[in-house]
Amino acid sequence: MSKKMLLAAAGLIFGLQSMSVMAASISAATEAIQKQDYATAIDDLKDLIEEGNSDATNLMGQLYENGWGVKQDIAKARSLYDQGARQGNINSVNSLRKLKNIEYKVELDALLPKVKAGDASAQNRAGEMYEFGYGTDRDGAMAFNLYQLAAKQDFVAAQHNLGRSYNFGTGTEQNFEEAERWYRTAAKQGYTNSMFFLGEYASMIGLSAIAATLYLGGYNVPGVTGNLANLLGPGVMIFKIAILVFVIIWIRWTWPRLREDQLQTLAWHWLIPLALANIVIVAIFKVAF
Repeated sequence: MSKKMLLAAAGLIFGLQSMSVMAASISAATEAIQKQDYATAIDDLKDLIEEGNSDATNLMGQLYENGWGVKQDIAKARSLYDQGARQGNINSVNSLRKLKNIEYKVELDALLPKVKAGDASAQNRAGEMYEFGYGTDRDGAMAFNLYQLAAKQDFVAAQHNLGRSYNFGTGTEQNFEEAERWYRTAAKQGYTNSMFFLGEYASMIGLSAIAATLYLGGYNVPGVTGNLANLLGPGVMIFKIAILVFVIIWIRWTWPRLREDQLQTLAWHWLIPLALANIVIVAIFKVAF
């Protein structure tokens, strides 16, 4: 056996042993917490946190959140959860979300009287919280209704959010014509987010110009040459771009786009498995033939 293989095998064995010891330490700390032996748990967790163990970071956050063995410190707990979340620990992500939802719930409760009083800013913010599930369950229809109330009072952020609701079919039927109308309304008042969404239409023009150049002959007209071709060129190019833009908008308004969650489902459940299957099949054919 070569020296490189021996070193690789030794490294693998050492890594597996380290993982085993770390898992055992986490189990010991968890067991100590269940027995309310918080001093032992804290000592174990401190060492593991220094080694970069995200599970230990999450457990320490729980101790600070609940005041187990330490003085309750929500800010410290949030900091630990954030550290664990940045390391990819899903439990830390969920714990951090739970803490934020408590804060959002307080904010939403404070907003509701203002919403009933007709405050446009409060209606828009409450709409965002219902749309994204901040401090409450997601409710697209409620969010859409609140955006409408605020938009009627010419609150520009609500006008943008109303356009986005129509754009993605949140709480209402997907309608690109209405989406563009509300985006335009907000953009005319200088709302940059609406300008960004309207920039999608500018990208359609750029894409159509590239497609017309690469696949439709650009400014050339079949059978026309010389000075006449030079004269007609700009108009022909604009005409081809306009036709392509029309086709893109026609298809978009005729066939509603997938929502973000539907697009993720399509990608993860269908497109990625098909792509992996394609790689395997191509590899088999390459070897076999």
